[in-house]
Amino acid sequence: MMDQHTKSGASPIPKSQLSVGDQIPIVVFEDIDGAKSSTGKLVDKIQVMSFANQINASKLRGWLRKAGLRVAQDYPELEVVHLGFADVSRLPRLLRRMVDPLLKTIHDISKAELEAAYGRDEVLYLAPDWDGRYFEEFGLQPSEQYTCWVVKNGKIVGSFEQDSPRVAERFLSLFKELAGHSGSDQPS
Repeated sequence: MMDQHTKSGASPIPKSQLSVGDQIPIVVFEDIDGAKSSTGKLVDKIQVMSFANQINASKLRGWLRKAGLRVAQDYPELEVVHLGFADVSRLPRLLRRMVDPLLKTIHDISKAELEAAYGRDEVLYLAPDWDGRYFEEFGLQPSEQYTCWVVKNGKIVGSFEQDSPRVAERFLSLFKELAGHSGSDQPS
């Protein structure tokens, strides 16, 4: 596990213990609409799994929205599903009633865009992590940085963190490879 420091030089930022090539755990989750599912039920699809909080979500959404829509446009033959886990465990309980509708609005807009792009339903799940359980089950610690994994057949084939250089370009290159449209570049 690599230690990185915050910009202020404060405490190290914990990273996931999982990396490219590792099998992800089967995690049962409840999305913002109250639907229950699990990573195991979605193993036959390519899963784009993002883990963020209110500090880093806008940076993640900044590139992932465009790149996700581009993947749908360029590789419609791929069965892709997006799983977003929102770390809201540090929010006071009192604020949950205000945050829940905001998450729902973000989810509904993103879901409509992705479903239109993919031409099918059930392409996005947003699961608020109110108690930190989902992050813990995935081996993630609360962090000032987001994490995004691309998972195929239950294994991580791509990992992208907030400070990844050319993150959108690398993400799109990975999907080009997954679709079988490239040479021998290794997923990263």
